[in-house]
Amino acid sequence: MTFRNITLAAAASVGLCAPALAADDSAEKMKLAEELVELSQAKQMSKQIIAQMAPAQIQVIKSMTPETDLSDAQLEAILTETSAIMREELEPAIDGLIDDMTPVYAEVYTVEELQGVVDFYKSPVGASFLSKQSLAIEKSMAVSMQWAQNVIPGVMARAMPRIQEKVKQMKEAQ
Repeated sequence: MTFRNITLAAAASVGLCAPALAADDSAEKMKLAEELVELSQAKQMSKQIIAQMAPAQIQVIKSMTPETDLSDAQLEAILTETSAIMREELEPAIDGLIDDMTPVYAEVYTVEELQGVVDFYKSPVGASFLSKQSLAIEKSMAVSMQWAQNVIPGVMARAMPRIQEKVKQMKEAQ
């Protein structure tokens, strides 16, 4: 066998093995992505966020409908029921959403990156981080809501005259 034939045989072997190696890499990445999602408690965290958003949504709806004939108790009952319906509908859908997102992690990250994050979450520091994450999210949401309540009214007050002027100009141009 000549050197040329050996080179061609080696190249063919590599070419034929590459898809198998890529498939192994993809399978390993998917397995790690699934483990990452499980360790990160993404489904549970998402469901907690939905549950925490419900009271905030009630306050937003109340502020948007200040002039209603309903008593506060009646409005609260309606909003609480609406919130319960949203949780009933959204919580089961979260599982499917997270399952659909898992391949994205496998696609975007390398095996080494996924393995590093999995190893971190399995470490004492990573486990502690995860155990405190829902509290951090809850507190962050409270800070975000307070920020929005402080900032958005001023933004809207400044934006409305500009929007109204733009609408007026558009109507005049017709």
